[in-house]
Amino acid sequence: MKQILIIVVCLLNAAPVGAQVSNDKVANRIYLEPDGQPVHTTTASATVEWGCLNKALTGQCLVYHNDQWYSFQVSEPQSYFLNISNLTCRSSNGIQLILIEGNPCETKNYRVIQCIRQIKNAEVFVPLGKVTANVTYLIEIDGFDGDYCDFDIQIARRAYGLPMRFDEIQQSEAGTRTSSQRDSLVNISWKVPLGLLEQIDQFSLYRLFEQDNFRLERKIPAAKNAFGAPSDSYQLQDTLTKPGSYLYRVLGYPQNGQPVMLTQVRVSYVSREKPSPVTKSIVIDPRSNQPIDYVVRVYETEQLSILSAITGTYDPAKPEPIKIDMNEAIAKGYRSFMVVLIDRASRESKEFYFHVDERGSIVQD
Repeated sequence: MKQILIIVVCLLNAAPVGAQVSNDKVANRIYLEPDGQPVHTTTASATVEWGCLNKALTGQCLVYHNDQWYSFQVSEPQSYFLNISNLTCRSSNGIQLILIEGNPCETKNYRVIQCIRQIKNAEVFVPLGKVTANVTYLIEIDGFDGDYCDFDIQIARRAYGLPMRFDEIQQSEAGTRTSSQRDSLVNISWKVPLGLLEQIDQFSLYRLFEQDNFRLERKIPAAKNAFGAPSDSYQLQDTLTKPGSYLYRVLGYPQNGQPVMLTQVRVSYVSREKPSPVTKSIVIDPRSNQPIDYVVRVYETEQLSILSAITGTYDPAKPEPIKIDMNEAIAKGYRSFMVVLIDRASRESKEFYFHVDERGSIVQD
């Protein structure tokens, strides 16, 4: 009887170096209980069982470095999914997947059924279709370019995560979706169509920033309303921390079968610069290399009447700007000023102009 071999190649961000994994050979493969809990594993320090590979068929899709093996068997023919989650590896190139039909290590009889060249998301599912009962299926996972990858793996009748291909998501045209944004806060709302209320029991919010990978932002269980019936309305809020373009996807997960995308929202965030503080003082920097004994006179610009006059000494060894408090003048309604800085020794002078802006702050013209 023929068997099916599934090969997944990890390319993502960093697992620690450890001892050689036990499932380094087909004979030591890890058994995955269908619908059981995800099994945590790593490609660290694994090797390659070259006698069980057919590079002529798979060479265009992957390069072998540190493979490991898994197996599973189902008692009834049903549709199953291969779920990979919490995937973190040393690089950030994604993962490849190859589905091969054939008995393990009988490489001449291998037949490549499916090849997905690159997936970069840390949570993905692979539809396996209807799995034949009482047949042993083999899975091989390989770390690309010697990469060390940590991940969880599961065989189940329900999918988790994002699909390896976008066309593997069911689109819910009946569900309504809305979003609103106020600065960095994004509110995402959606309604579950009536036909899916009894099926979906969990939702996941994923976010894509610029050209990065989709990240899982939130998981929430389905809720019930005051009458104990499944709720059809949901809302989530997210806070953006970086300026740029964002894409959100909300997926609903039924107890069996394909996830359903309930909403997709694109938003852009441009951070606003914080306004400068309000100041009620005129500030002048003499910018001189020599000490100056000065006189500063402040005039209102309409009648050129003197509002303020101060004297002092500017020391370039301890440079400090000249600061004149204008609170009283502003309170009297003055809004524009001419300031004259006079060098008492040379009688040279400089003029500066200021006005009060709409915030009530003094700014230089």
